[in-house]
Amino acid sequence: MQYINVPFRHRGRTERGLDCIGLIIMVAYRLGLPVFDKKVYGREPSRDGLRESLQRHLGQPVSRPIEIDDVLLMEIIPGLGPSHVAIVAPHPYGLGMVHTYGNIGRVAYQRISDARKNQIIEAYQWPV
Repeated sequence: MQYINVPFRHRGRTERGLDCIGLIIMVAYRLGLPVFDKKVYGREPSRDGLRESLQRHLGQPVSRPIEIDDVLLMEIIPGLGPSHVAIVAPHPYGLGMVHTYGNIGRVAYQRISDARKNQIIEAYQWPV
């Protein structure tokens, strides 16, 4: 939650700017997890191995309902494959998520709406 309102920056890895995978990487560093950070990638994460990268670091997707602190792999535009990641957080009206992307321009905390639920492909658990 400490990254809320940090500006969006493609390939960002600091508190001055983060993209969605940068947010996951910063949290992994804070948890003391070893991370291989692929710093050069385009704007089509499905082609840049986003799913494979999550599996290398977090293992196989969970086979249970999503829980707080899970990492979500999402398909924002139908048919384009995995393109976004977020972290599940508690929310007064169900589950929320912390994430960032260009359209919102910053790291945000939002409720996981029904539309967002339909975008979730898989969930991963931190190995701690």
